[in-house]
Amino acid sequence: DEVQSQLTDLIGFDDLEFIIELLAHRSSIVTAVTSQGTQEGPGGRRLLSKAERDEALRRKDYEHKTAVLAPHVNRENEYPHVYKAHSANNSLSHSGRKYALPEGSKRDIFEKYEEYSIPAGKKGTLGPGRKLVNIADMDGLCRATFKGYKSLNRMQSLVHPVAYKTNENMLICAPTGA
Repeated sequence: DEVQSQLTDLIGFDDLEFIIELLAHRSSIVTAVTSQGTQEGPGGRRLLSKAERDEALRRKDYEHKTAVLAPHVNRENEYPHVYKAHSANNSLSHSGRKYALPEGSKRDIFEKYEEYSIPAGKKGTLGPGRKLVNIADMDGLCRATFKGYKSLNRMQSLVHPVAYKTNENMLICAPTGA
């Protein structure tokens, strides 16, 4: 009765026919499970009982802990010289495009670092089809906010359609012009 209630708890009332079938063949199932330790499993190897598996695991653990280690070799670590690692002066990027410093740039190579002097760029121009957003074209709240200005700057004009006309989040990283 105890086995029947445990099977019902495990399998549930939906498969009562299966539980009855298991109970009908109970003796053959018990015989098969107890003799399982002596049967051969896949690949022709003998299946181990739990006690045999535990003993094998203990034996392997003991062998691992008592194994003779190789003698210690006292070597100094060799690290690559990180400052000279990319001294090939490759002018190709990972995507195959060529890159170069702007005209007028100066490169000084020192023992532990390289120093680049890059001249300030020309004042940016608007891209084709772009124009600065005039403050006069905005609503009253914006006109009051930007009082004293004629138009938004290039970056503000670039993000204005998304910032003003949608509710989308934005992450903006732009030079300050300082």
